[in-house]
Amino acid sequence: MATAAKDRISSLSDDILLRILSLNSTKDAVRTRVLSKRWINLWHSIPLLDFTDTKLLDVESIVRFIQFVYSYLLSRDTAGSHSIDSFSLDIQYANPNHVQPLIIPSFTTWVNLVLQRQVKYLNLNLSLHNAVLEDLKVCNVFIPEEVEEEEACQNLNLSKLIRADVTDCWCLFPIKAFVNSEFLRIQIRLEYTTTSPYTDDQLPIFYNLTHLVINNTSFEVLQVLHRCPKLQNLVIYQKTQTEWEWEWDEERWGKEDFGAVGQESWVVPKSAPPQCFSFSLRTCTIQDFALLDLQHDIMLASYILSNAGVLETMTIWRSDTEQLEIERELSSCPRASATCQLLVY
Repeated sequence: MATAAKDRISSLSDDILLRILSLNSTKDAVRTRVLSKRWINLWHSIPLLDFTDTKLLDVESIVRFIQFVYSYLLSRDTAGSHSIDSFSLDIQYANPNHVQPLIIPSFTTWVNLVLQRQVKYLNLNLSLHNAVLEDLKVCNVFIPEEVEEEEACQNLNLSKLIRADVTDCWCLFPIKAFVNSEFLRIQIRLEYTTTSPYTDDQLPIFYNLTHLVINNTSFEVLQVLHRCPKLQNLVIYQKTQTEWEWEWDEERWGKEDFGAVGQESWVVPKSAPPQCFSFSLRTCTIQDFALLDLQHDIMLASYILSNAGVLETMTIWRSDTEQLEIERELSSCPRASATCQLLVY
């Protein structure tokens, strides 16, 4: 009876067997290779990698686990299995002092490896405690519909973060997590919102921020600038990371589709200019100038020129608009900084 049952299972298709193996942890799935020749290579092709409920009690267990994960990923590559649907990692450890020197370097390498293999779902729980994350770069961020955004991000603590680079974000990333950053680039997808995605209460004051790269079509730029009192370098653009890679073709896709959220007429604010305009802002770059609305962008650039008292350089990267027309409009604009150079490309 046992032999017959075994034969029936082994005769199932690879897709069904892989689905069965995916219900187990990756460690248990690898163990099935000893069952028979039918199973010996199946574990290489499991699309769901599950390293959850991992308890590392000492240095020896940490080293063994690191070797296992590296060996597993290398074996998959050697077998030609490059597609990964899901990568889940949940590590519990006895000594927090082991995290920074032993776990963090490998953790970073694993995440980069699975991202290179176009992983669809990434679930990470490292319980960093006192470990310090200083540089964060993520792309194509979204939260599944069944998970509340506040719930997904409530434990996110990046108080030591110096540099944050978040591109093509499809959700309200908890921007307060970047409150101590010195460099910040953040892109909210165009389709996500028609106004600034964050309320005043959700935006902290970035006291350390000196370099900001921001998407003009999904943020109210001045709303953010009012919270960057020490900002020195500002970059404003309109395309997202994905759209740069696609090399947007207006004739193919249409200007209307690209600017699905549109741009409301820019109105000169009655409130005082951002503090950084008077004391710290040295450079301002506006990319994709006039991609959606020439007059809107000219009014925004004119406002910055006429209020940024220590501005040294404003650089305009135009989008299929006559260079002379932009230069003529902006050159006649009053400048708060007598030494500011206007460069149009």
